[in-house]
Amino acid sequence: MTGRVTGGRVYLVGAGPWQPDLLTVRGQTVLGRAEVVVHDYLANPAILEWAHPEAELICVGRPPSRLSQAEINALLVERGLAGQCVVRLKGGDPFVFGRGGEEAEALRDVGVPFEIVPGVTAAIAAAAFAGIPVTDRRFGSTLAICTGHQRADADDSLDWPALARMDTLVVYMGARRLGAIAEQLMAAGKAPHTPVAIVRWATRPDQSTEVIRLDACAAAVVRPPATVIIGQVVELRTRIAWFEARALHGLRVVITRSQATQAGVNARLAELGAEVVQLPTIAIAGLSETAPVQAAVGALASYDWILFTSANGVRHFFAALRAAGLDPRAFATARLGCIGPATARCLDEHGLRADLV
Repeated sequence: MTGRVTGGRVYLVGAGPWQPDLLTVRGQTVLGRAEVVVHDYLANPAILEWAHPEAELICVGRPPSRLSQAEINALLVERGLAGQCVVRLKGGDPFVFGRGGEEAEALRDVGVPFEIVPGVTAAIAAAAFAGIPVTDRRFGSTLAICTGHQRADADDSLDWPALARMDTLVVYMGARRLGAIAEQLMAAGKAPHTPVAIVRWATRPDQSTEVIRLDACAAAVVRPPATVIIGQVVELRTRIAWFEARALHGLRVVITRSQATQAGVNARLAELGAEVVQLPTIAIAGLSETAPVQAAVGALASYDWILFTSANGVRHFFAALRAAGLDPRAFATARLGCIGPATARCLDEHGLRADLV
């Protein structure tokens, strides 16, 4: 298989929060080399399009195929010892509540080489996409990141007085325990009126942000996945929120154009905040009866004008021209017309300038 790197190496790659183009360049590079990609469900499936076309894709994070951490470790070790190039694709950053350290240790214990490829973590991405600069100096100089979900075999050992003294606090996986977290912080001295931002599905087209007071958290109903940001800096959201302020944010737009012609439209709609659903209702193909095209190609020099009605028409006609062993000289003195500038651009790509558009 060409373009591959083999020899038993595992890359622990942070996929970022969700938006595909937040993946690092290094992450995209090693994805293109991998023979095996072991991925979580919180990694956007669109990122897998950068994987090598022959790579084996293994999802380990969605029921009913969800594996335990011990099973994931064993899988990485097995494939690494087998000499395969493996990418372990993890949501966010592998070392920020991503259990990447456990995977790295398992690989080191058996001598499998590995590399850590950091990713954009939710603490920064969720805040940035909600319009909250977590370390704005006007609102303090301390930032703490903690998890709201402790290990099953661990006591709730968070140092709440220390956390309450932080200017800004970002809580991972705290949706279901937000009320209890707020109570602990207020008991440790955090002001009840402290603003709290709850960011769901950060960086996705359906991202939503709710801002409440700390003393209102007990009554809030929060569905995961959510990142919680606590601190006065949340107030800046009213001034610099940008992602959810885009013109089409929250809308789902279905594109029915053919796959080959909709890329530019998709990109523009996504920039405006829409969730784009690709549902082509037409497909462009050559004529099943080729005799008329062959006859036209053979008689190009006899026409005064030749009119192209679409870019697809240009592409298919020039394919027929090449199949007949001819090149643009076959047009002789015929003048060329195009319907629409896109058709004219396509003609120009084939070395001919339209006389009339």
